[in-house]
Amino acid sequence: NIQFNEEVSHFPAGNMLWGRVESFKQLFQFPFKLYLFPPEKKQLDGTIMHAIERSWIQIAEYNGYTYKEIE
Repeated sequence: NIQFNEEVSHFPAGNMLWGRVESFKQLFQFPFKLYLFPPEKKQLDGTIMHAIERSWIQIAEYNGYTYKEIE
């Protein structure tokens, strides 16, 4: 099981990132349903889109990969 911290300090806001498909394999293998992704209506938090946006780094690290910020 993937464990998440209550506070995630780093995440690629807007999902602008490069990564190896293998590093995120759980996201690509999960049987998501379209109804889980409602149209974005400026929700502040609490949607599956926001959860995925904040989990890229933790999932990659769980799979043995690292990340690097590029400014």
